[in-house]
Formats: sequence, C-alpha cells, structure tokens
Amino acid sequence: MNDNWKFLAVDLDGTVVDGVAGVSQATIAVFATLRARGVKLLVATGRSRRSALPWVELLSARDGLICHNGAAVYDAAGRLISQTVIPEADARRLVELSRRLSYHFHGFVGDEWLFERIDAESERYEKKSGFKGRRVDFDSIPTLDFNKAMFVATEEDVAEISSRIREALGDSAEIYPTGSGFVEVVAPGVSKGESLAFLVGRLGGSMSEVIAFGDAGNDEDMLRRAGLGIAMGDASDELKERIGRVTSRVSEDGVAMWLTEFFKLENLSPILID
Repeated sequence: MNDNWKFLAVDLDGTVVDGVAGVSQATIAVFATLRARGVKLLVATGRSRRSALPWVELLSARDGLICHNGAAVYDAAGRLISQTVIPEADARRLVELSRRLSYHFHGFVGDEWLFERIDAESERYEKKSGFKGRRVDFDSIPTLDFNKAMFVATEEDVAEISSRIREALGDSAEIYPTGSGFVEVVAPGVSKGESLAFLVGRLGGSMSEVIAFGDAGNDEDMLRRAGLGIAMGDASDELKERIGRVTSRVSEDGVAMWLTEFFKLENLSPILID
C-alpha cells in the first residue's frame, strides 16, 4: 500500500520548521530516506522563494516549491511556472486600508517585500524572513503586482484585521490568518491545494498519491485535497477536527514520527535512533 504514495508535501513554519529549534535531524533523515525511495518532496509555504530556500535545501525537498500560499509555483530547476497577483484595484484598496490602520502592512512582489512604515513589526518580520524589505511610497509604483499582501500585528488583532479586509474587498480575495498575528491576503481562488494539484499534475501524478502536512488555515485546502492530509498537533482544534488525522507537535517531530511509523523506516534510517 505504501508504494502508492509518490509525493510528500509539507508546509514549513509550524510543520517541519520549529520557531526555536529549526528543522530536526530526525526530519532531515526521514526526508532523505523517502527521497532515496523515489518519493518526490514538495514544499508549500506562505513564504517567498528567497525566504523558503534555506529550509528547502536543508530538507532536500527540491522537486517543487509553492510560495505565497499558492500565488507562485516553481519547478525543480527553480523556474517560475505559475503566478497570480492580487488585482490592481484590490491591491490599492489594501494600501489605503493600511494607511487608515495602525497595523504594519507589506506587499510581496516575487522575492521582494515592500512597505511604507518602519516599525517594530517590520523588524519582527525581517528577522522571521531572514532578509530585509524595502521602504517605498506605494503611490509611486505604477503597478503593484502583489503576489501576496500581509498585515502584521498581534494574535489578538487577527479577527479585527480580517474583518476590515473583508469589508474593503468583499469576496474578491482569500484571507489567511497565519502564524502569530499575521493576516495574509492573496487573489481569489489562490490556495496551496490548487497550486499543489497543478504542480503534482505537471510531475505526472495525482492528488490521490500525495501525503500532506500542515498546521494552519492556509494549509486546510491542501490537506483536504491530498490523498492523506495530516494536521499538526499545534493546529487549532477546529482544523484538527475537520482534517481528522493528527500527528504530534512540530517541537515533537510530528512529521518525522508519523512518516517513520507509516513507512516503517526504523531499519532504513539508523540516524533516527540518535
């Protein structure tokens, strides 16, 4: 039965990347073992390509990369094969909304993130992403071409921000609260699940052959559409209930533990016994 699973798709933050410890040696070992077995390793993240690549390389998950919650897709050679931008009128509405609110806001164009205000939240995100953004006047940019927009605040502010975005854009956007105080916006119809189906199809497979792991609302579509979708122990109770399959927390190597048991890997990867 296990030979039928040809693809492994994982979110990064909160799934295989622990905010404190990074990626564990157990996870690296399991991924290496599955790659040697011929399983294709895919990453689906809210991060930009530049921010995701260090983790992709560490995991040797080089068969395909989905960024910005599905708004940008890259093949194994690192070539951009699909992208979606927020409609220009909606991007301008988000900029105007950000100017009326006190929350930090930035927009992603490919690997670059742009913002108008320098504050504590821009510095927090700079540390998380691993590279600096660029301060701009959005009015001076003829076409914004945001792959994704993001408000950064506190976890308590997420519901308020999401409500204000919905008021400004109606149904013409996908809104994903992610992480601790992040609210991400992409174009309507964009999701990790949709882009994963596109990428797997290009690789000659189907979603029925995919095992996927995730921990947040932006992972739900991917987990539902995969042949096997597994929520992390850190996920909300609502997401865990909707997905039905749950592994341990990222700090407990939940992905590595689940895959080790499912594929019976102990005898293949002695490094896991360290």
